[in-house]
Amino acid sequence: MADQQQDATRAWPVVAFFVLGRGAIHFKGMAIVLGVRASLACCAMHPLMGGANGNGDSIMSIATSNLSPKNNRQGAVVKVDQMYLDEIPGVMDKMGWRVSAALMRRWFATKPAWVMGAEDRVEADVLKHPASRVDNRLITMKWLLGHESVLPAFDELSSAWDTAAGRRELMKRLRAAGWKPGVRTKLGYGVTNAMQAETTCQVNYSIFGAYRDTFNDLFGAINKGLFKLALKGQTTESPITGREVFEIHKIGIYCRDTYDFGADWWVDSAFGLGVWSRDRCLSKAEMAAYVSAPVPFRAARFPGFVPLRNVDFRRWQQARNEGGDFYVFSDILWIEPHIDHVPLA
Repeated sequence: MADQQQDATRAWPVVAFFVLGRGAIHFKGMAIVLGVRASLACCAMHPLMGGANGNGDSIMSIATSNLSPKNNRQGAVVKVDQMYLDEIPGVMDKMGWRVSAALMRRWFATKPAWVMGAEDRVEADVLKHPASRVDNRLITMKWLLGHESVLPAFDELSSAWDTAAGRRELMKRLRAAGWKPGVRTKLGYGVTNAMQAETTCQVNYSIFGAYRDTFNDLFGAINKGLFKLALKGQTTESPITGREVFEIHKIGIYCRDTYDFGADWWVDSAFGLGVWSRDRCLSKAEMAAYVSAPVPFRAARFPGFVPLRNVDFRRWQQARNEGGDFYVFSDILWIEPHIDHVPLA
């Protein structure tokens, strides 16, 4: 980035913004280019425009321009350091965000593009979707529980799942499995993964994650997700009361999430996906300083950094027909229950 470290009297300050594609939208000397390849860009504050390369790929660039002598009618020369949107996983690797990088690479590698709609996000039976839209390998419960921020939600769910809503869901699962009074019915046996549990023996959930959490691999991979609880057991008659109960042999907890870029525009505008360079993203404290700084001075204070938003990934999909949203499931962690049965009447 040596080009940016010029004498202040010779170089215009630069301002960061996104460039995506072919065709230009001008605003106060800046340009957003719409076309084949999505990218991030910085452009000088006088009427110079970054754009597409010879292959039709628009660029994620950091540009610095010197003022032209008045007898130079060809304009100033802009030096551009290109950076593309799909370089972000490599930056995550540098930061040690191993899982975040793997998830994003999976998204970029999916062809053709698939955009997950609002109804798709709450779809229970995800097994009806193609395998490219479901991942159950990259997130593990061991990795999740290594983050202190998720432990309150995990502990609450495992110890307090037996609510009125939880019992209603249990009855729904039993009836779907063929139960009626007096008929011995099992749940959870034969379930080998979270996708199967989702539609057969899952009865309650808890939410973890918030924007106030620390920027780390968990935030980059999931941010806000769900722990879900499944039951393994069978109906039987209580030897004490003679009434029918569901005998709990194990409880299983897993994570479900969706990897997509469908945030509402106002959420995306307010929070986005961070401010990135080729080496890292800004911390939350740095982001606050970035946002509060006047636009013309942001690049001077944070050279090489540009903001990232959900809409940039959507435009990538539209321009290239690449990038597929997908469902995320962890493995199931089966543990001993805190209660051994619940009544069914």
